[in-house]
Amino acid sequence: MIDRTTVVLTACGRPDLLAHTLQTLNACHPLADFAEVWVNEDEPATDNSATKDLFPFVKWTAPTGKGGHMAALNRLYGQVRTPWIFHCEDDWEFYGGEFLKESYLRLNTEPRCLQVWLRAHNDTNDHRIKRTPTGLIMALDGHPPARGRPPRHIWRGFSLNPGLRRAKEFATFDFVKSTVGLTGWRAEQRIGELFYQRGYHAAITSNPLGYVRHTGDGRHKEDQAS
Repeated sequence: MIDRTTVVLTACGRPDLLAHTLQTLNACHPLADFAEVWVNEDEPATDNSATKDLFPFVKWTAPTGKGGHMAALNRLYGQVRTPWIFHCEDDWEFYGGEFLKESYLRLNTEPRCLQVWLRAHNDTNDHRIKRTPTGLIMALDGHPPARGRPPRHIWRGFSLNPGLRRAKEFATFDFVKSTVGLTGWRAEQRIGELFYQRGYHAAITSNPLGYVRHTGDGRHKEDQAS
């Protein structure tokens, strides 16, 4: 299945974090085994030469006009020609393998499952996990704390964190048009609401320790579309 999967990864001027993300993912699932690996660098002047030398088969794209996270996703998803997408960002560390096996199984057997979370069960930004007959899902009615930000209201489980998804659900999805005027978690929440309205939910793996952790705390990059 991995050879029918395209990795799409958004990056923005943090070459050390990007290198670590790719290296740790490669240690779990060799990048060369995927059909393609695409990286969008929203700061083209960033020096990623070391990473390019290490992974010469990785393909790179960059904005030609107005940048931003959602525009980057449109570019990356537009390159996908495989039935599976492994979505990622440049500030994650993978520390376990075999997460793709469970992810493929969940998406193959649950047609209304949109994606599979890979984080530890105690590392979900306070979003609740619910047990169902088919496995663990992210609760559709979760109310995470505002943490000093405006209330998120009802959160539907969609995430731009690393995870597997079917390409067909995103074949005609326009990230930019769907999130006009929104950036950051607000855009993410809006995407989740749109897919919830279509009857989708998000799952999480059965491994309580998870497979990935966030490494970008304290090094946040403002969305260039903001």
